[in-house]
Amino acid sequence: MYPYYKWNIFADAYWGISAKNYAFIQSIVGVLLLVSGLVNMKLLAPDKVMGNLKTMWTRMIHSKILFWSFLLPWPEAVFRQLGMEFPRKVFNQGLMVVIILFSVYAKQHRDWAVLQKTKKR
Repeated sequence: MYPYYKWNIFADAYWGISAKNYAFIQSIVGVLLLVSGLVNMKLLAPDKVMGNLKTMWTRMIHSKILFWSFLLPWPEAVFRQLGMEFPRKVFNQGLMVVIILFSVYAKQHRDWAVLQKTKKR
């Protein structure tokens, strides 16, 4: 089996970047995901679709935004200022599991709220 770093060869060949630039690209992609989430939140029109059941869903979306902000490189800077090493790899793995589970729950809640709103009609 190839070591993990060998898989980055595809990214290096496609984008022409080196491994030291991955953190920069990861930051850009993180911000783009955050912006797309905010745009989708507006496009879904929760007031019309979910009615008064939107408050829980909105809280979940705001919590997801908070979770996503931890994927940006600011925790490393804080830990570096304190003279400690930030366990980025382990932290990201755990955070991604939490975000995925939270996303599934938020989608299920949205679907349930839409169904409840349509039943009232």
